[in-house]
Amino acid sequence: MAPPAAVLLFGGTFDPVHLGHLAAADQLRARTGAGAAWLVPSARPPHRRPPVASAPDRLRMVELAVAQRPGLSACPLEVERGGRSYTVDTVAALRAAHPGTRLLLALGADAARALGRWREPERLLALAELVVYDRPGVPPMGAGPGPGLLQGGGAWHHVGAIEAPALAATTIRRRLRAGDPCVDALPPAVAAYIQARGLYRSGAPGGAVPPPGAAIIGLG
Repeated sequence: MAPPAAVLLFGGTFDPVHLGHLAAADQLRARTGAGAAWLVPSARPPHRRPPVASAPDRLRMVELAVAQRPGLSACPLEVERGGRSYTVDTVAALRAAHPGTRLLLALGADAARALGRWREPERLLALAELVVYDRPGVPPMGAGPGPGLLQGGGAWHHVGAIEAPALAATTIRRRLRAGDPCVDALPPAVAAYIQARGLYRSGAPGGAVPPPGAAIIGLG
């Protein structure tokens, strides 16, 4: 199936993917008019500590999270490529694979301000249009480009604040370690997967990853 005319790229570690991520992706897709939003789990983020869950587990959780969300899809590109996940490499690969598609790269205001420290930011701005949104607890971008957004290069759009549950993956992981299933913060299929795999428990990384489409049984 051919991709839509415009795709929103929503990247992150998704460690784990939660309801706040899905709400943000849904709203950004609607506000930009993109035909789809692709959630892109990183394999190994270059500017932060390694994720707790493995890359295959995090990709599988995103696949489960979007399975019942029309307009949202999981993009396995960074996990399949492995190594450090640089956004410019991902966007370049997607541009080559989908030359006729507008690529809209979603960035929170904090990430947008730091864009000048990313790998090849000028090339990134030439490959994709930035969609900048304001996050709770982060100074809003405002009307101007602001620090970190490169002047004079590429197109970018400020869509303002989004309404999403005030959730943080760090807090969710801490609750999971304490035995809380976090059913208020996670899509049901993701909560079930975490419990079945024993993810985020101290000393329990889990076993082999079920293939896409495999049923998770014995959840009690």
